[in-house]
Amino acid sequence: MSAPAASEAPGVPADRLRDFAVAILEAAGLPAADARVVADSLVDADLRGIHSHGVSRLGIYVQRLDAGGNRAQGPVTVVADAPSLAVLDGGDLLSQVPSARAVALAVEKARATGCAAVSVRGAAHFGAAGYWARLIAEQGLLGMASTNTSPLMAPWGGVTTAIGTNPLAMAFPSSGEAPVVMDVATSETTWGAVVNASAAGAAIPDTWALGRDGAVTTSASEAVAARRLLPFGRHKGYAIAVGVELLTGALAGARCLSQVADMYGEPEAPMGAGLFFLALDPGRLSPAAGQAFADAVRDAQRELNGLPPAAGVERVLWPGQPEAERAARRRANGIPLPAPIVEDVRRVAAGLGVAGDRGPWAGAEGGAA
Repeated sequence: MSAPAASEAPGVPADRLRDFAVAILEAAGLPAADARVVADSLVDADLRGIHSHGVSRLGIYVQRLDAGGNRAQGPVTVVADAPSLAVLDGGDLLSQVPSARAVALAVEKARATGCAAVSVRGAAHFGAAGYWARLIAEQGLLGMASTNTSPLMAPWGGVTTAIGTNPLAMAFPSSGEAPVVMDVATSETTWGAVVNASAAGAAIPDTWALGRDGAVTTSASEAVAARRLLPFGRHKGYAIAVGVELLTGALAGARCLSQVADMYGEPEAPMGAGLFFLALDPGRLSPAAGQAFADAVRDAQRELNGLPPAAGVERVLWPGQPEAERAARRRANGIPLPAPIVEDVRRVAAGLGVAGDRGPWAGAEGGAA
């Protein structure tokens, strides 16, 4: 194993990190099976280098469980059901749990009818949207996943916080490669990037956020105080954000816009967000159609990889390729987490009496950076 970067702890095997996350979640009250579902989604994000949606979320999850904004146990119930549609109530559980149920149901229905959509109300943070779309694609179906989120973004042409950064993900199965995965938030940047810039005392681009006076700002600290990110692509990103809001919140009978509780600022309040999952099975047209679709995706991947790169760029990649390649390396060599995340996870574990002070990093050369 190569030496870790100075800002990272030594790589920890994914299975050890997953087991540690499961132990933390069980100590917080989750049943073992549900803890595994949540931990799987978090560790998958860390494998892919998406640390904003990995085990770094354990702290806020445990805080919300303790404060009452999320429930550790309870049923996921079917609110309404039709051959190609269903609505579930997530019961304010950690939303990976109803998400897993919704994905399984969408795939089951799509295999029977060709295409199916499952909505979830009573939801909160469900991890990375691309994870759920990819789970569908890995079963040979086209997958979609989306959610509305706590209001953190100003509408195009407005000056106040009004809408979430509402991600949209699509995943396409390939016969020769990992799935193509498109997973984008509708804001110009992530909230984490603004927070990190503020901590570093760095300026931010004038396309990222508004200040408290409603004008664009290059001050990261002012942007953090105002909590008004800007949509990507001006009116286009805003339009997509509104579409996702209605697709996830309104369709599920969940909360929309200002009604969605602040995940971090209101840990005692159920978020009440909505989730949306879609599975489409080309194989319902014919077995040959399903194979032809996967082959076409593979051919598109290879053509994209074969395009001439721009100066300073090694190669042209397809969406999801960097994350898939990074995950393969980290499965073999371990996951090098940034040291602040390691320390935060240890703090959460210690507060619940889990494992001791080193957790899965015990015995790793050099300890945390």
